[in-house]
Amino acid sequence: MGYEVNKIQSQFEELKSIIISHKNRAYQAVNTELITTYWEVGKFVSKKTKTAEWGTGAVDQLVDYLKKEQPDLVGYNKRSIYRMVKFYETYSSPEFVSAVLSQIKLADIQKDTIVSASLTQFVPFLSLINWTSHLEILTGCKGVEEKIFYILLSYREKLNYRELSRQIESSVYERSLLGEKKQSLKLKETYPTAKQLFKDRYMVDFLNLPENHSEKTLQQGIIQQMKKFIL
Repeated sequence: MGYEVNKIQSQFEELKSIIISHKNRAYQAVNTELITTYWEVGKFVSKKTKTAEWGTGAVDQLVDYLKKEQPDLVGYNKRSIYRMVKFYETYSSPEFVSAVLSQIKLADIQKDTIVSASLTQFVPFLSLINWTSHLEILTGCKGVEEKIFYILLSYREKLNYRELSRQIESSVYERSLLGEKKQSLKLKETYPTAKQLFKDRYMVDFLNLPENHSEKTLQQGIIQQMKKFIL
């Protein structure tokens, strides 16, 4: 009887995995379409506002037009549209594309497709995270390298926008650079991939430890705040 129960339970787990897998794929598909839409809108408005075709009030007219023609359409006010423009202009810049090509190696994204004329094939990389997370990165990060760092960090660690915001405010990127600089020349020569060994970092600011705390104090703090540490 116990064997049969365990067998059924195992089958339930398998079915649950199937459901979750397809649910995640559906979410990713929706997110990709959303990111693609914002990319194309940003691209269109960016190009029009840089020509004589659209004057200073054209975006306001666009917002009014969309409200009239598509009253159920949300997320297309003046501020949002300019965010889409910033999104497109930032991520389509030669500096950003060049940095991605030189640093990012993703199995699903081929270099020759990223640099296509319209750059629409670049969207799969941007679709690794959601729109809200992109807004956090665009407003909270300055340099190209920093933006790429947080896109990948958010994707790898599955951070929501609040967690991502906290990582940015905690200067995780700067700390990672500092940690890399502190590696000895001998270590870098002997183990070229050493920085990958030390890339997993944990933000424990909530423990309120003194700057020069001991490992024992750190362990005690983590035990006392185990729930926050896990989260």
